Amino acid sequence: MQLCKFKSFFAKLEKDAISVKTEKALMSKKIEKLEKEVASRITLRSDLMKLSKKDLVIAQLSLADKDIRLFELQNSGKAIEKQHPASPDKEGPVVQQLKKHSDNSVKLFFRDEQNRAKARELLDQPEAERSSKMFMCRRIATQPFKG
Repeated sequence: MQLCKFKSFFAKLEKDAISVKTEKALMSKKIEKLEKEVASRITLRSDLMKLSKKDLVIAQLSLADKDIRLFELQNSGKAIEKQHPASPDKEGPVVQQLKKHSDNSVKLFFRDEQNRAKARELLDQPEAERSSKMFMCRRIATQPFKG
């Protein structure tokens, strides 16, 4: 009688041990899956950070390019203005206000001096080299031929 009780007790323990091993294996698989997911998310996040840094460099280069273009336009406009000065009899108060405004607007192209400095710093970084080459190729391709 006691022998039957021990046999049934050990059979129950063995059954419980098997279920615990099965649950342990399932939990190990879940943990591995979660670890892989975390690793892939970390990789994805770092890739996104690299891409956003490249986008920032391109945007800052574009802004610097626009500032340079604005400066060129302002200088060419002033050169034309010096060649063809307006006659004094045609200058009314509106023209005088426009001239005053154009003299002050020379300061506007310096508005993002700090951004240009940041863009230059970012250009010195290794990951920016490829982005800047692509940007300059695009800029050269879109510039009209001056000859």
